[in-house]
Amino acid sequence: MIGELAALIAIGVATPRIVLGSSVRDGEPPAIVVYQPQPKYPPAALRSHREGAAFLKLHVAADGRVDSASAFAGHDGFREPALAAMRRWKYQPVSVSGKRIARTVYAQAYFRLDLDPAELLGKTTSAFAVRLGADRKQNMQELFQFDPIRSRLGMTPELKARLIQLISTSGMVPVSQSQDAYHGDWGVSFELPDRGVALLVSNSQRKLWFLDEGRVWSSEDQRIVAEITRELEGLMARQRPRP
Repeated sequence: MIGELAALIAIGVATPRIVLGSSVRDGEPPAIVVYQPQPKYPPAALRSHREGAAFLKLHVAADGRVDSASAFAGHDGFREPALAAMRRWKYQPVSVSGKRIARTVYAQAYFRLDLDPAELLGKTTSAFAVRLGADRKQNMQELFQFDPIRSRLGMTPELKARLIQLISTSGMVPVSQSQDAYHGDWGVSFELPDRGVALLVSNSQRKLWFLDEGRVWSSEDQRIVAEITRELEGLMARQRPRP
């Protein structure tokens, strides 16, 4: 591990982060992990700045131990460390009618490098913009309903480079509160390989927000907010309207 950290410092890579989760079928009691060894970030992936994910099916015995595990999806190089760790997990036992039962649990491991917004935009493959309204819930639905066909029509290498330039000079800082992040004039959803969707929300009167996997950055640089708003208006004008 010391060698891996030294390699990270030497090449200037962001600190690795592994997001873990467990889910069960609808109607079943939640899967509560009581012993959860962490997977190791693959050294080869660190050296090549790669991110990835692994999705596992676990058979959990009546006493909560994982007695078998298999990976049904994920990226090469990331399934193996997830399997090695999750085979050692232990869940809180579940009882039905006073009797402990075995069951199936689905587990996820997302291997991430904590990149800043400009670095994340550099990884995007496509994007689309939406005009936001007053309803926060409706705005969230619009932004997360990613439309890859429509997105290809507006996002150009020139626009991508322009947005990266603006974001990198906007003075964005991490913030803990995101209640207002879905209130704005314009929003854009970016498709990020292995990460899903990141969001950029611009309010020409107040702030600029960037959201990725529960992390939020914000800027109050009014000049940058205004310029990004103009870029989003142009992106919106070039995309095909949703049927």
